[in-house]
Amino acid sequence: MLKSKISIKNLSFVVFISGIIFQLSNFPAPFVDEALYVNAGKRIQNGMYLYDGYSNWFNGSPFIWPLLSSVIHEYFGLVGSRILASIFTFISLIYFWKLTNHLFNKSIADWSLLLLSSNFYVISFAFIAVYDSMALCFFIMGYYFFQFEKPKTSALLLSLGIFTKYAMIGMLPILFIQSYITK
Repeated sequence: MLKSKISIKNLSFVVFISGIIFQLSNFPAPFVDEALYVNAGKRIQNGMYLYDGYSNWFNGSPFIWPLLSSVIHEYFGLVGSRILASIFTFISLIYFWKLTNHLFNKSIADWSLLLLSSNFYVISFAFIAVYDSMALCFFIMGYYFFQFEKPKTSALLLSLGIFTKYAMIGMLPILFIQSYITK
Protein backbone atom coordinates (compact mmCIF):
# COMPACT_ATOMS: atom_id res chain seq x y z
CA MET A 1 0.00 0.00 0.00
CA LEU A 2 1.27 3.46 -0.94
CA LYS A 3 1.38 5.96 1.92
CA SER A 4 1.08 9.66 1.28
CA LYS A 5 4.00 11.81 2.41
CA ILE A 6 1.92 15.00 2.37
CA SER A 7 1.26 16.24 5.88
CA ILE A 8 -1.59 18.50 6.86
CA LYS A 9 0.98 21.21 7.61
CA ASN A 10 2.43 20.98 4.10
CA LEU A 11 -1.06 20.89 2.61
CA SER A 12 -1.89 24.09 4.52
CA PHE A 13 1.04 25.91 2.99
CA VAL A 14 0.18 24.60 -0.48
CA VAL A 15 -3.40 25.86 -0.10
CA PHE A 16 -2.18 29.25 1.12
CA ILE A 17 0.46 29.66 -1.60
CA SER A 18 -2.05 28.56 -4.25
CA GLY A 19 -4.47 31.21 -3.04
CA ILE A 20 -1.77 33.89 -3.22
CA ILE A 21 -0.66 32.82 -6.70
CA PHE A 22 -4.26 32.89 -7.85
CA GLN A 23 -4.74 36.36 -6.38
CA LEU A 24 -1.48 37.74 -7.82
CA SER A 25 -2.21 36.29 -11.25
CA ASN A 26 -5.30 38.49 -11.53
CA PHE A 27 -3.32 41.72 -10.95
CA PRO A 28 -6.26 44.02 -10.23
CA ALA A 29 -5.81 47.76 -9.93
CA PRO A 30 -4.73 49.08 -6.54
CA PHE A 31 -7.30 49.08 -3.78
CA VAL A 32 -7.99 52.43 -2.13
CA ASP A 33 -6.23 51.45 1.10
CA GLU A 34 -3.13 50.28 -0.76
CA ALA A 35 -2.89 53.63 -2.53
CA LEU A 36 -3.44 55.54 0.72
CA TYR A 37 -0.65 53.74 2.56
CA VAL A 38 1.86 53.95 -0.25
CA ASN A 39 1.04 57.64 -0.69
CA ALA A 40 1.40 58.25 3.06
CA GLY A 41 4.80 56.57 3.02
CA LYS A 42 5.91 58.69 0.07
CA ARG A 43 4.75 61.83 1.90
CA ILE A 44 6.85 60.81 4.89
CA GLN A 45 9.87 60.22 2.64
CA ASN A 46 9.40 63.71 1.18
CA GLY A 47 8.91 65.37 4.58
CA MET A 48 5.33 66.42 3.81
CA TYR A 49 3.82 64.59 6.82
CA LEU A 50 5.00 67.35 9.17
CA TYR A 51 2.53 69.93 7.92
CA ASP A 52 -0.27 68.33 5.92
CA GLY A 53 -1.84 65.96 8.50
CA TYR A 54 -2.51 63.35 5.80
CA SER A 55 -1.54 60.38 7.92
CA ASN A 56 -2.89 61.56 11.28
CA TRP A 57 -6.12 59.61 10.93
CA PHE A 58 -4.59 56.19 10.19
CA ASN A 59 -5.32 53.29 12.53
CA GLY A 60 -1.61 52.65 12.88
CA SER A 61 1.70 54.45 12.85
CA PRO A 62 2.47 55.93 9.43
CA PHE A 63 6.14 55.25 10.12
CA ILE A 64 5.84 51.47 10.00
CA TRP A 65 3.73 49.89 7.24
CA PRO A 66 3.15 52.95 5.01
CA LEU A 67 6.84 53.85 5.01
CA LEU A 68 8.02 50.28 4.38
CA SER A 69 5.36 49.69 1.73
CA SER A 70 6.27 52.89 -0.12
CA VAL A 71 9.97 51.98 -0.17
CA ILE A 72 9.16 48.51 -1.55
CA HIS A 73 6.69 50.09 -4.00
CA GLU A 74 9.39 52.45 -5.24
CA TYR A 75 11.60 49.54 -6.33
CA PHE A 76 9.15 46.72 -7.08
CA GLY A 77 5.79 48.41 -7.69
CA LEU A 78 2.46 47.34 -6.27
CA VAL A 79 3.30 43.66 -6.76
CA GLY A 80 6.31 44.11 -4.47
CA SER A 81 4.18 45.64 -1.73
CA ARG A 82 1.67 42.81 -2.10
CA ILE A 83 4.39 40.17 -1.94
CA LEU A 84 5.68 41.83 1.23
CA ALA A 85 2.21 41.43 2.78
CA SER A 86 2.24 37.78 1.66
CA ILE A 87 5.62 37.23 3.31
CA PHE A 88 4.34 38.66 6.60
CA THR A 89 1.28 36.41 6.41
CA PHE A 90 3.44 33.37 5.64
CA ILE A 91 5.61 34.11 8.68
CA SER A 92 2.39 34.50 10.72
CA LEU A 93 1.26 31.04 9.64
CA ILE A 94 4.59 29.51 10.64
CA TYR A 95 4.50 31.08 14.10
CA PHE A 96 0.80 30.28 14.46
CA TRP A 97 1.61 26.61 13.90
CA LYS A 98 4.54 26.74 16.34
CA LEU A 99 2.39 28.48 18.97
CA THR A 100 -0.53 26.08 18.56
CA ASN A 101 1.82 23.10 18.66
CA HIS A 102 3.33 24.44 21.89
CA LEU A 103 -0.04 25.14 23.53
CA PHE A 104 -1.79 21.95 22.39
CA ASN A 105 -0.23 19.28 20.17
CA LYS A 106 0.88 18.60 16.60
CA SER A 107 -2.46 17.29 15.41
CA ILE A 108 -4.37 20.34 16.64
CA ALA A 109 -1.64 22.60 15.25
CA ASP A 110 -1.83 20.94 11.83
CA TRP A 111 -5.62 21.13 11.57
CA SER A 112 -5.72 24.69 12.91
CA LEU A 113 -3.13 25.71 10.37
CA LEU A 114 -5.14 24.14 7.55
CA LEU A 115 -8.24 26.05 8.63
CA LEU A 116 -6.41 29.34 9.06
CA SER A 117 -4.37 29.10 5.85
CA SER A 118 -7.48 28.37 3.77
CA ASN A 119 -9.49 31.18 5.36
CA PHE A 120 -10.72 33.74 2.83
CA TYR A 121 -9.75 36.71 5.00
CA VAL A 122 -6.24 35.44 5.64
CA ILE A 123 -5.64 34.91 1.93
CA SER A 124 -7.24 38.28 1.09
CA PHE A 125 -5.13 40.23 3.58
CA ALA A 126 -2.03 38.37 2.41
CA PHE A 127 -2.73 39.65 -1.08
CA ILE A 128 -3.62 43.27 -0.31
CA ALA A 129 -0.75 45.60 0.59
CA VAL A 130 -2.23 46.88 3.86
CA TYR A 131 -0.90 46.81 7.41
CA ASP A 132 -3.08 43.98 8.74
CA SER A 133 -0.71 41.15 7.77
CA MET A 134 2.31 42.92 9.24
CA ALA A 135 0.47 43.68 12.51
CA LEU A 136 -0.76 40.10 12.79
CA CYS A 137 2.74 38.77 12.13
CA PHE A 138 4.28 40.87 14.91
CA PHE A 139 1.46 39.99 17.28
CA ILE A 140 1.61 36.22 16.71
CA MET A 141 5.39 36.25 17.02
CA GLY A 142 5.11 38.30 20.22
CA TYR A 143 2.53 35.87 21.59
CA TYR A 144 4.82 32.96 20.72
CA PHE A 145 7.80 34.47 22.56
CA PHE A 146 5.53 35.40 25.47
CA GLN A 147 4.81 31.69 25.89
CA PHE A 148 8.53 30.97 26.17
CA GLU A 149 9.03 33.71 28.76
CA LYS A 150 11.17 35.93 26.61
CA PRO A 151 9.73 39.24 27.86
CA LYS A 152 11.97 41.67 25.96
CA THR A 153 11.46 39.98 22.59
CA SER A 154 7.76 39.55 23.28
CA ALA A 155 7.29 43.15 24.38
CA LEU A 156 9.13 44.46 21.32
CA LEU A 157 7.10 42.35 18.88
CA LEU A 158 3.76 43.01 20.60
CA SER A 159 4.53 46.74 20.61
CA LEU A 160 5.42 46.67 16.92
CA GLY A 161 2.15 44.85 16.25
CA ILE A 162 0.15 47.45 18.17
CA PHE A 163 1.96 50.41 16.61
CA THR A 164 1.53 48.89 13.16
CA LYS A 165 -2.22 48.69 13.74
CA TYR A 166 -3.57 50.26 16.91
CA ALA A 167 -6.59 47.93 17.02
CA MET A 168 -4.23 45.05 17.87
CA ILE A 169 -4.27 46.31 21.46
CA GLY A 170 -7.66 44.60 21.66
CA MET A 171 -5.86 41.26 21.36
CA LEU A 172 -3.82 41.74 24.55
CA PRO A 173 -6.61 40.56 26.90
CA ILE A 174 -6.61 37.19 25.10
CA LEU A 175 -2.90 36.82 25.76
CA PHE A 176 -3.25 37.72 29.44
CA ILE A 177 -6.34 35.55 30.01
CA GLN A 178 -4.69 32.57 28.33
CA SER A 179 -1.51 33.00 30.40
CA TYR A 180 -3.58 33.26 33.61
CA ILE A 181 -5.59 30.13 32.79
CA THR A 182 -2.52 28.01 31.98
CA LYS A 183 -0.57 28.92 35.14
